[in-house]
Amino acid sequence: MLEKIQYERKFESNGFAVVLKMFTNNVLDVIRNKFDETDNAFYAEDLFHLSKYGNSVFAIHLWNSLFDPVGHKGFGVNFSDTSVTLKCPSKVSFHILFEFQK
Repeated sequence: MLEKIQYERKFESNGFAVVLKMFTNNVLDVIRNKFDETDNAFYAEDLFHLSKYGNSVFAIHLWNSLFDPVGHKGFGVNFSDTSVTLKCPSKVSFHILFEFQK
């Protein structure tokens, strides 16, 4: 359903587009640490919501997915990988980022 919405022309204009962020598609279980145990640091005390740490990790992956070209979005990330850094746009990628598929 969401993919259908993404490709409908009525949701695309010079100033707006719907682009799915598929990097969470493979998250079917709780986030685990390098010892394959539930990473409690990732979750708030209620174990339902994300903690500040969990939100920051999620935000880094969301930010990085903004710089993946349309049609080449990642379908899964490793949320327990603490070596992930923020991507910075180059002058070239910045302009490509905002071009829409015709």
